[in-house]
Amino acid sequence: MKKRHHPLLELIATAAGNELATIIQYLKEENRILRDKLPKRVSLTDQERQLLVDTGTPLGSAIKEIISIAHLKVGE
Repeated sequence: MKKRHHPLLELIATAAGNELATIIQYLKEENRILRDKLPKRVSLTDQERQLLVDTGTPLGSAIKEIISIAHLKVGE
């Protein structure tokens, strides 16, 4: 028997996904505006870099689409 998803659950999941995408787009634009107000180079401590690596690791290669103030080294 083929599993069917309940239409209401699909609607909720789609709405939640759309809302998250909108939130992410807002945060990306906010970050871009704030970066434009900063000096060309922002210095990070090793602890800050590690926090970004730890937070971004679950994103896998998708991190490349959003990374903005740190640069990944090959093998990280």
